[in-house]
Amino acid sequence: MDAKEPSVAFGLIREAFDHAPLGMVIVDATGVIVLVNDGLERLLGYRRAQLIGQPVERLLPERFAASHRAQRTLYHEHPAERAMGTGRELNARHEDGHLIAVEIGLSPISVGDERFVLGTLVDVTERRRLESELALAHKRQTLANLASGVAHDFNNFLVGILGYAELTQQDKTLRPETRAYIDTIIETTLQARTYVRQVLRVARNDEPRREAIHWEPELYRIEKVLRLSLPTNTTLQVSVAPNAAPVRADPIELQQILMNLLTNAIYASKNKGGAIRVEVAEVPVEAENETSSVSREPGAQVRLSVIDEGEGMAPDVLRRVFDPFFTTKPPGEGTGLGMGVIWRIVNDLGGTIQLDSREGHGTRVDVVLPVSPDDNPPRKHREPNGKHSRLPHVEDEERRAEVGP
Repeated sequence: MDAKEPSVAFGLIREAFDHAPLGMVIVDATGVIVLVNDGLERLLGYRRAQLIGQPVERLLPERFAASHRAQRTLYHEHPAERAMGTGRELNARHEDGHLIAVEIGLSPISVGDERFVLGTLVDVTERRRLESELALAHKRQTLANLASGVAHDFNNFLVGILGYAELTQQDKTLRPETRAYIDTIIETTLQARTYVRQVLRVARNDEPRREAIHWEPELYRIEKVLRLSLPTNTTLQVSVAPNAAPVRADPIELQQILMNLLTNAIYASKNKGGAIRVEVAEVPVEAENETSSVSREPGAQVRLSVIDEGEGMAPDVLRRVFDPFFTTKPPGEGTGLGMGVIWRIVNDLGGTIQLDSREGHGTRVDVVLPVSPDDNPPRKHREPNGKHSRLPHVEDEERRAEVGP
């Protein structure tokens, strides 16, 4: 296709056109590019010779090319100044194929009997990124305000549960197994109260009290609380490497990470079953994903992995998993707060979190945290099976049958 470049009118403005800071393109009435400027070459990576004489659809995402031809014809029938891209997303196609977020302005031009359209393109990638970050910040502030109110009210319910459980515990006629159930209620309620305090602290931006935390005591506490929640077709396998150093965190922060990740794994496994594996191992910085956005000094790190064989996540769900209030659970079964809380805690601790999931093939979550410079001895705890334990659900089957499905 021969290039058409009107010589008189364009000759007078060519210098200003070429040096304009915006990307600019001129298209004739048939949709053929007749002129582009230096700004467009910089923006989209094409050389001028690659574009002149080509249909303007070459600059668009391929999926919009067909519909654009009809829109272009309609525009030439009713030409007018038009700003595009404000309030909605538009993209231009770079020479290498990737898309660039742009705003586009259209202006009709007449030269003699010929009509052209001047298009200006502005790269708004950075603006969109900042707008997205601002929107996310507003969501998180909303989450903090909501969490503060909910935590306060929830704490009142826990006080009632704890009080009545302690009163019942004083009954000397209780059977030993009933007393054991009440002990579990009290322990679980006290655990819930620590979570409420953590939520309030996060909502108020209070400084956490961090110390060297060893993994085994915290894992045992979480195992004890969640064991009765396991589906009958699911097992929980815990492995803590002998060289897994402590991490510096608030105990409640680590408990929240473990509780949320394991609760999600249990929910994902309720239909398919299988093993839920919890693995803790020390890894060097070099073993971390190179795309990590967190920059740290070289040194040892600890990786917590929670791996299930459950339903997995579709790509569109995986992309939104850390969004506040986003959940795929039905009403009454999820708030969409858990993964957002994990993201904030891990980020505050200077760590990274990565997910690998395929629909129908389970999920793996890796949380990598810097090790603590302190090495205090672990707090005493009752661990039934040593450092590498396999906790099959069958040992609690009788108790679960009494509690109900």
